Amino acid sequence: MMPLQKPHPPIWIPGVASPESVMYAARHRYPYIALAPPLELASEIYNLYASTAEEAGYTPTSENRGYAVRVNVSDSDERAYEEGKKFYWQLGTSFGVTPRHWQTPPGYQSRAASKSSRETAREGIRVAGGSGISYEESQATYQVITGNPDTVTRRLKDIIDLVDPAYLVIWGREGPMSHEAAMRCIDLMSKEVIPALKEYVPNSEKR
Repeated sequence: MMPLQKPHPPIWIPGVASPESVMYAARHRYPYIALAPPLELASEIYNLYASTAEEAGYTPTSENRGYAVRVNVSDSDERAYEEGKKFYWQLGTSFGVTPRHWQTPPGYQSRAASKSSRETAREGIRVAGGSGISYEESQATYQVITGNPDTVTRRLKDIIDLVDPAYLVIWGREGPMSHEAAMRCIDLMSKEVIPALKEYVPNSEKR
């Protein structure tokens, strides 16, 4: 099946743990979008992408990197923190109670992938009956970011400095969140956070 639109829309490859997905994206020069992994894994993910790209004969740029992250912005750090807990139902229930053979059936990933540090970290949040990490830990590892506009802007700048992504995907709403909270998040993101990020110069460009 071929796409009707020519040239076809941009292709992104999303992923969490599999090195094969990272390498596939790099070999085809597709941007790899990391789906809210612990931030400590970002360097490993994109170093693998870069080394694979070099083998394929090119040097990747920020256009090859994307990052998705759960974000809740509110008028105060305290309120945003409480509202951000709504993200956690998915980490600890819909993902957490899924049988392992549904999530990773035989052949889904290689043995090397299943033993990688990325998969180890992924297993940390996939524990039957609940999440393997606390809500506080998810904040510490940048899997969930909450706060007032200044706090959220500062933490998103940390991601930008480490990853230097051309595409920063904001995961800003979960089903249990109220309409009021979601709309306030959108309002503050559009009026305060995003303009500040547009003006920000990453550390990689300051050197």
